[in-house]
Amino acid sequence: MHNYLRAAVVAVTTVGIVAAVMFANCDIGGTLDPSATVEKTHLDSLREAYVAQKFGMFIHFNMSTYARCCCDNCVSVAGEWELGGEDNNLFAPHQLDCGQWARVAKSAGCKYMVLVSKHHGGFCLWPTAAQAKPHHVGASAWGIDTKRDVVREFVDSAAKYQLAVGVYFSIYDATNGNQLPYVLAQMTELLKNYGPMKCMWTDRWSWETGYDNPSYQPVYDSIKKLQPNCLLIENNRQMSLDHTDLMQYEYPVMGLVPSGNKIPGETNRPIRTDNCWFWHPVKNCELMSASEIVSDIKQVNHGNSTYLLDVTPDTSGLIPQCQVDRMTEVGTLLKQEGIVQ
Repeated sequence: MHNYLRAAVVAVTTVGIVAAVMFANCDIGGTLDPSATVEKTHLDSLREAYVAQKFGMFIHFNMSTYARCCCDNCVSVAGEWELGGEDNNLFAPHQLDCGQWARVAKSAGCKYMVLVSKHHGGFCLWPTAAQAKPHHVGASAWGIDTKRDVVREFVDSAAKYQLAVGVYFSIYDATNGNQLPYVLAQMTELLKNYGPMKCMWTDRWSWETGYDNPSYQPVYDSIKKLQPNCLLIENNRQMSLDHTDLMQYEYPVMGLVPSGNKIPGETNRPIRTDNCWFWHPVKNCELMSASEIVSDIKQVNHGNSTYLLDVTPDTSGLIPQCQVDRMTEVGTLLKQEGIVQ
């Protein structure tokens, strides 16, 4: 092809690409909307920063720590789904030390922690004012006596040890329901009163209540309005970013993020080898080995994702010592391999 023809083709192609980009960012009237590109760039940078954390600690501590149901031996994931309406006074962590949680995360080389602020039964670890049927820490005898707020102590302890935070929030609520105004009110409490959140981590939405109950977009918009830098991480098992800011891989349901994956993601996995998420009366020290955990972290990080490892504080409010020791071993190995500083 002659040079002048090649130049003409390049020019026409370039104009076409520019026009296509401009059209994509225009409204029906043809007005250029630069905010669309800016918002996508901002979201991409937030995703990149979240994945760059590499390793975080999931904390399943809630009413399921005290009230187990739905199974004969009470050691199964099914037994961790509260039925709702449990006696608030069952929740009594008399040795609660969120500082211990943060120290464990720090010793393991974690950069962030995610706390189960509300699980499926609807019990909340903060004194929410949004419930018609009070089912939260402030309504327990322990909470009334001590005036303690677990979410507050969690975020304050994380800040002391330079750890980022997020909160897990079950959309499904067996005690007070999942109507849109209620969900928005509770998320507003969390996002306005407890400082910067890396993520709002939702569960039992797409595969239980559906995205019309409550509606997805108003929830997403509310999160972004309250905290523009907070990612919505939805455990939806959809293998796309259509209804989440980050792809979520729940182990063992979906396995680990495949090595070489390009979509920003996170794998969450229990440290317990029986794949239970909460503390149980037995098997709390049957754990993944430190080398297995480090192997997982390396594979997941290679798949453009971060690794969220779950630990299980017991009824006293403390992480069992065997899990503390295992997390310390993980931190030692990660430092030896240069994965964390």
